[in-house]
Amino acid sequence: YGLETEATYRGRRHQVWLSYAFTRLRDFVLADVNLVNQTETSAPYGYGNDLHHFPRHVGKMTWNAQVRPRLRLMTSLRLFWGFDGAEAYARYNNEVLQQLSLTLTDDGRTDAFEGSAFVNLGVAYDVTRRIQINAHAHNVLGWLQHDVNKRNFFGRMGGYRSQAPAISLQLSHRLTTP
Repeated sequence: YGLETEATYRGRRHQVWLSYAFTRLRDFVLADVNLVNQTETSAPYGYGNDLHHFPRHVGKMTWNAQVRPRLRLMTSLRLFWGFDGAEAYARYNNEVLQQLSLTLTDDGRTDAFEGSAFVNLGVAYDVTRRIQINAHAHNVLGWLQHDVNKRNFFGRMGGYRSQAPAISLQLSHRLTTP
C-alpha cells in the first residue's frame, strides 16, 4: 500500500512541482515455501516488511524559472530516503543464507542502505525562434560527495554504484518556427 501526494505552483515566471510518496509492503506470501533466496523482500522469512529495491519514502521537486524572455533555468531534486528492505535482506543473508552472490555485509557496511539524492541543473537560451542552446549539469551532488547519488545493485542489496556527475551541452535547430 502507499500514498502519493503532489503539488504544483504555476506563476507568470516560475513553476514548482513537489511530490512525496510513501510505500509499505502489506503482505508477501510465497507460492513455494521452499524458496529461500528470492530478491523481492525478506518479509516471508521474518526479516523486515519492505521491498528490497524501493525506498519507503521518495521526494521529488522541480523548479523552472523564466528569468528573461529568452532564458530559462531548470532544476530537479530526487530524494530516496533509505532502503530498509535491502538492509533487512542483508541481515537475512548474513544470518541465514550467507551467500556471497547476494550480499554479505558482515563487515558492518551500511552505506548502501542510506538515502540517495540526485540534483540536476539546467539552463536554456533561445538564440532565435529556431535555435536553442542548452547546458545541463547532472548528478551535481557527486562533485561534493561521490556516494550521495548512488544506485543500488539489483539483487545485491549491499552494493551500489555512484552515478557520475556530468555536463551536457545541446544545440537545437527547429525547421519550423513554434
